[in-house]
Amino acid sequence: MNLNNMGILIPVGDKISEPIRFAAQELQEFILKSTGVFLPTTIFVNSGHKVISLGKTKLLEDAKLDVDYAALREEGFFIKEKDGNVFIDGNLGSAVLYGVYDFLEYYFGIRFFSADTTVIPKNLPEISQKIDRIEVPACDYRAYMSGDVFSWWADAKFMARSRTYNPFTHVGERYGKRDWMYGRNQSTHNMNYYIPPEYRQTHPEFFYVRPGVNEVVGWEDDGTGNSPNITVCLTNGLTDDGKLDESMEISAAKVIIEEFKKDIIAHPDTKYFTFEQEDLSYGCECEKCKAEAEKYKRSGMLIRYCNMLATELQKWANEELGGREINIVTFAYSYTKQAPVKQVDGKILPIHPSVVPKDNVVMRLAIFGNAHYPIFSDKQKEETYKPMHEWGAICKKFMFWGYDRGFDCPLWYWPSFKNLKQEVKYLIDKGYIYIQVENEGKFEWQCCYRGYVYNKLLWNPDQDENVLGDEFLDAYFSPVGAEYVKKFMDVYEKFYEKAVPERDIMFVMLRNYRNAENLDIEVIDESYDIICEGIKAVEKLDVDPIDKERYLRHMRMVRLTPLFCKYLGWEKYYPNSTKEEKINHAKYFIDESYKTETRGYHSMSEYWSFDKLVEENYELPY
Repeated sequence: MNLNNMGILIPVGDKISEPIRFAAQELQEFILKSTGVFLPTTIFVNSGHKVISLGKTKLLEDAKLDVDYAALREEGFFIKEKDGNVFIDGNLGSAVLYGVYDFLEYYFGIRFFSADTTVIPKNLPEISQKIDRIEVPACDYRAYMSGDVFSWWADAKFMARSRTYNPFTHVGERYGKRDWMYGRNQSTHNMNYYIPPEYRQTHPEFFYVRPGVNEVVGWEDDGTGNSPNITVCLTNGLTDDGKLDESMEISAAKVIIEEFKKDIIAHPDTKYFTFEQEDLSYGCECEKCKAEAEKYKRSGMLIRYCNMLATELQKWANEELGGREINIVTFAYSYTKQAPVKQVDGKILPIHPSVVPKDNVVMRLAIFGNAHYPIFSDKQKEETYKPMHEWGAICKKFMFWGYDRGFDCPLWYWPSFKNLKQEVKYLIDKGYIYIQVENEGKFEWQCCYRGYVYNKLLWNPDQDENVLGDEFLDAYFSPVGAEYVKKFMDVYEKFYEKAVPERDIMFVMLRNYRNAENLDIEVIDESYDIICEGIKAVEKLDVDPIDKERYLRHMRMVRLTPLFCKYLGWEKYYPNSTKEEKINHAKYFIDESYKTETRGYHSMSEYWSFDKLVEENYELPY
């Protein structure tokens, strides 16, 4: 097929959507950059001309292609050729957009590695391969939350190109945003957000604040509010058998139900709504809650409450919204991580029938373990693998909130790449609805590297993670630089393979992996020397100056890892050094961080930032 004299056909009227308009722009731009051919966008088919048809055009209707749209689910798509025309379509506009990116990747070799690294090979304006592809993501809802696809610093275009979306990042509909899940406070840690602020004064029994804990509360202009120290009483408004107490004129449960109804009406395309505990280590400690916690566990109390919400809201939706599907998503996290089960004759059973989640209650497991091993491995501590196993015995629907690396030390080398594929396959094989992996380093080399591989595997876990990883490294660092980065990583991998079991090193946030006694200075020095040699080798490359500058910036990002590790263990590594020498090292590290644009981290970036390091007189604020 020859692209000359072809155009891009888009639908008319209500069949055109913002993602399809954007898809046409992206297709036009990248075809031009790759082949030099400009494909005009049109809503008509001129006689004698062929087109690439996006979405449900009249031409697609007339082509009568044999496609099972139901099998495509929400974001699957097909790319087919008939009579010299190419057709790209799916059930949603985002599916068409993703189909365009697949078309560019598969037939033109264009690759989207990170927000600042896109590879566009020069091609002839011809496609010799057979055009016939159907792609359906293995996981319907996917998100790897790092630098260029997370929070306010996300690159909206790259977010679309990586085919992911997360509820913490607000991008326009044109980039593939879908309201499939909603919850106040960005869909997490939000229980007290469902009770309006005026009830703090009129019905303080709806809430619980631990005595002696600061009770500062901030309310937003829209009437929602939150304090990390406030939670909701999960027995106020429930009967002893876990049903809504209709005898009470007003209760926390009735208020929360009415607030949920407002959200459900305001989000007509959403079927998953979150009700998740605050980021605390405790729940309500009123006498009734303490008694029920003894009987059902805290996790059982939460399930009973969510069962009530799911029952009442689905009943209302059946009566008022034509049977619209409503699902309640809640956490297995912190004090609700352990499932409400018991062992009977070697079998895992619920401790009470009322703690079994209803079919429209979804458990979001936020569980992390020693990242050196797969999350499900028997080498994990019992607190990690046991909840995953036990929740699976009583629950039908799951989401997963994973933690890829520690945001407490985001530059530390994290020896878990070898686990990525098997963890993704495990979760997909278990039928998890949504897989979200938290990293959140801002434009840091490891998060971009791992993010590319994760996003590809979440779409298709049968791909070779090492091939994907090598593809990224070559593009991000240059093939020459990539060889040095591989040697750099190999130094840490070999060290940790032996040191982790011997020293009981825990690669978990805020644990001992970052202690100086668990990373030898010889490893740091060797890796530093390797990457410095790599920088010199890249400096000698005869390539486009813009590409060289990007390669060098990325190589210097890698050098930040040993610089940071050395800083964190300074007193142990250099016991005879002066305070001034440590500050000079910190200043150099910070200067390099700014030059490589590696600065902010995590949703709490104001705390874990290099600016904060300066403010604290070059002492880490944790």
